[in-house]
Amino acid sequence: MKRFFLLMSITILITSIAGCSTPHKKYHSTDMLDPQSFNAHFGDMDANGDGLVTWDEFAAYFQNSEEKVFQCG
Repeated sequence: MKRFFLLMSITILITSIAGCSTPHKKYHSTDMLDPQSFNAHFGDMDANGDGLVTWDEFAAYFQNSEEKVFQCG
């Protein structure tokens, strides 16, 4: 059952990242950081191993991030 939730979480994360990406050099309409600087393995960010990456876990992994990067908008 844990594998199912992990697989679903990874699928949702990949889908979300793909939906937020753009083929152009301008990544966002605002001054957000280049998405390449947020390249990481899901398991490395999931500090408590629950199969989900929270804003706190994301911010701990990427100390210079803003919540709008995590929210993808």
